[in-house]
Amino acid sequence: MERTVLRPQVEGLVVREQCSQDARSFRAVLTDTGLARLEHAWPIHIAGVRRCLLDQLGDIDAAELAAAFERIAKTA
Repeated sequence: MERTVLRPQVEGLVVREQCSQDARSFRAVLTDTGLARLEHAWPIHIAGVRRCLLDQLGDIDAAELAAAFERIAKTA
């Protein structure tokens, strides 16, 4: 994780905290700045997912698709 979060850490978006359950582990925690960046990016991300995936599905029933995703999520 160290290399994965280095850039966001340098930018002040996350801080590394030692895991309370396992002293050998660390976790990345969003800072207020990181949360603000995420909140800004979220609508842009959702619009992209809608444009690239959902809009391509045509006449597929959205409720059936949601049910399928829920089944997939439960198996993960």
